Amino acid sequence: QFDRVISAPSLGMMSRVKNYNATAFEFWLDDIGKTDLFFAQHLMASLKADGKGILLMPLGALNRGGREANLRKEMVSRNYIDAVIELPMGIVPSTLIKTAIVIFDKSRTNDEIFFMSLETIAAKDYVERSGRTGVSITDAGLREISNLINTKKSVAGLSMMVTREEVLRNDAKLSAGTYITSLPSEDDFE
Repeated sequence: QFDRVISAPSLGMMSRVKNYNATAFEFWLDDIGKTDLFFAQHLMASLKADGKGILLMPLGALNRGGREANLRKEMVSRNYIDAVIELPMGIVPSTLIKTAIVIFDKSRTNDEIFFMSLETIAAKDYVERSGRTGVSITDAGLREISNLINTKKSVAGLSMMVTREEVLRNDAKLSAGTYITSLPSEDDFE
């Protein structure tokens, strides 16, 4: 097991294997088709009891219902989710899949989850367009985003702390847009 794990797996992969090694997962979730949350399970199983992990995930995995909602509920109930940073569309090269960075911490004592949305107008100074569909985070934006994550500072329209109970009441949806309002249209970034 590891102190830290960082992973950016392929997005939107479909599972074709039916017999997974259950010891490779923190808690078992049988076949659900998409592999997005399998990576989260494997990351959690790969961490030591006080380990931390960062995982790039498609936004759909943080919102879908059914078995995936049950897995998110388990992760939230066990207090493993430290932060969710919703990224602007186009930040991952060669795809327009909306993504988020999920920060896991197996030794958390805080009862709130930090949410940040880089899709809001409040984040406009942190991101810049590159090309027709590309987006990047500015150097100053990286510094400010890191500071906000480390301090868990709430900024209107950009970031906020949400209790685990509220997240569970929302079917454990981990999309920042569920909690942070005023998501602008794509044209607001131009």
